Amino acid sequence: MISHRYKFIFTEIPKTGTTSIWAATRAKIETQHIPKHMHLSYYQSRFPRQYDTYYKFTFVRNPWDRVVSLYNRREGVQCRDHMTFEQFVDNIQLCTDTCTQQGLKPVRNQYDFCHINNIQHVDYIGRFEHIQRDYDKICDTVGIPRERLPHANKTSDKHYSTYYNDDTRQIIGQKFAIDIDRFGYNYVDIRETVS
Repeated sequence: MISHRYKFIFTEIPKTGTTSIWAATRAKIETQHIPKHMHLSYYQSRFPRQYDTYYKFTFVRNPWDRVVSLYNRREGVQCRDHMTFEQFVDNIQLCTDTCTQQGLKPVRNQYDFCHINNIQHVDYIGRFEHIQRDYDKICDTVGIPRERLPHANKTSDKHYSTYYNDDTRQIIGQKFAIDIDRFGYNYVDIRETVS
């Protein structure tokens, strides 16, 4: 998403609350239509003059939670109807950029959406875990009115840890190690906190 009036670029990482942010933001301001989930390099090549001066932001999410959301998604390929969660995690582990198995696209790490050549290119990284608070900060920074975010595309009421066993937890931990390290995420097992 890009707004020339408010001079910002929102690089959308799948399953990090982007649909809610789109719904709230597009209702208030006019933005130029851009295909969803484009990397920053797209904006850098298409809008080189604006790219250097516009405020750039994104949102990230705990990788274990994000994978559960991808599995339960309602849009696109509905994975939960075709495979178990364990099979889905195996697919993520094996899938590369050229993989077309089960019609699934590879799941990219979040780090690559906001970095180019290992250099951070966004001014602000919000967290899905406190999306409203961080969205309000962004609104204040770019000068658009705050608005309550709708809860769009909610996929599950269960805590993400209820989906994992030791193997699947480790696979996702290794696959998205850069996200876990750079964004400071940890695996929280709700079953351990209850007992």
